[in-house]
Amino acid sequence: MKQISTILIAMFLGNCAIANGLPILSDTNHQINSVFSTNTHDLSTNTNKRTNFEIPNVDTGWYSLPVGTNVALSSVFFTDPDTGYLVGMYGTILKTTNAGITWTTLNSGTSAFLYSVYFPEADTGYVAGSDGTILKTIDAGIHWSALSSGTTNTINEVYATDAYTVYAVGNNGIILKTIDGGINWTNLYNVPNYDISSVFFTYPNTGYVVGDRVTNLRTTDGGATWNPMAIGITPSLGSVFFTDPYTGYAAGQSEEGKGVIFKTIDAGITWDTAYLGPYEDFYYSVYFPDADTGYVVGAWGHILKTTNAGTTWYNQTSGVEHSLNSVYFTDVNTGYIAVGGGIILKTDDGGVPLNCDENYPISNLLNLYPNPTNKYLTVETVDRGSLSVFNLKGMLMLQQEITNKNSTLDVSNLQNGIYIVKVVGDRQVYLGKFIRQD
Repeated sequence: MKQISTILIAMFLGNCAIANGLPILSDTNHQINSVFSTNTHDLSTNTNKRTNFEIPNVDTGWYSLPVGTNVALSSVFFTDPDTGYLVGMYGTILKTTNAGITWTTLNSGTSAFLYSVYFPEADTGYVAGSDGTILKTIDAGIHWSALSSGTTNTINEVYATDAYTVYAVGNNGIILKTIDGGINWTNLYNVPNYDISSVFFTYPNTGYVVGDRVTNLRTTDGGATWNPMAIGITPSLGSVFFTDPYTGYAAGQSEEGKGVIFKTIDAGITWDTAYLGPYEDFYYSVYFPDADTGYVVGAWGHILKTTNAGTTWYNQTSGVEHSLNSVYFTDVNTGYIAVGGGIILKTDDGGVPLNCDENYPISNLLNLYPNPTNKYLTVETVDRGSLSVFNLKGMLMLQQEITNKNSTLDVSNLQNGIYIVKVVGDRQVYLGKFIRQD
């Protein structure tokens, strides 16, 4: 194995830095995204060379997963902590069975732009998109059959109250319903020139749809009648979500063009503004993994989080500037975002930034050896938790749960280079670096 005479790598987290695995304090409150080393030697020639090391975006709490495609992704849905689905352009349907580490392309049989995916049961799922496209699977995505929706309007979202009762909403204010698993569809509503973006049901007969201005509606009779909801002053809404039969959230864009979040605590009879963004934005998706913790995502890579049922919201950094189209959490800490740029983002810690805050400390109690290594790496820590390995572009390369204080990783399949190890433990977050070198 070649010897390395001097390597100095710093990983900056806001105003906190880790150099050679040890936390140090930088004299700035600004985030530093890269660092230069003037005393780094080339591994093959041992010649002095000035090198720019790009720093991975693990300080945001969100990281990108390889999905094997560059097409825009529109919607994400998980049926259990490991099994999830993504849909997007050109009839793209992707599936993971290992919590997003790898994704398999499924044969949808269509080239339509797919905007929404929903599984009421583990094996039964529905996908909808452009030109009135609705697809159904009854074998967890192995096969998909095209359903006759009776419309050519784009369907923006699909929602099922059970395996047979499904609602589909879309452009020109269309609301469709089936009670036989998609064999027959009834057109419940139409508002030409106005689009419906999202649908959510709290009971089998009580549901909500939101979209362009006059399409913010509520039903209490399974869609037979729909009544307008007074939400703000003519907002355009992209998503609606309820945490219980009375408490719900709707997110989108205000009349002034700013990102806006509304909240109801009386089952949609009245809505109050929970958050009004400071600049032009559009919020596309809202999701609450529990009654207090919620996320809203939107244009330009913006993420908002609340931990007190919408009383206050704070920004998280996604690390991308694309539209964030859909957010889904499998538990309060583990979440996924479908990104318009062909990216899937994931967090294992609720998107908590890794900073020097005393409430979420960064520790140097992470011992990695041998370092450099060409095959096996031992990770020694004082805590148990979730271990992730990132390359210097912030791409997740390996992930596993650690139940012992000493764990061995096989890194022989990684390319030569520098990698960041992140362990989210029960008590704190641990970070370190190692070099993979033949």
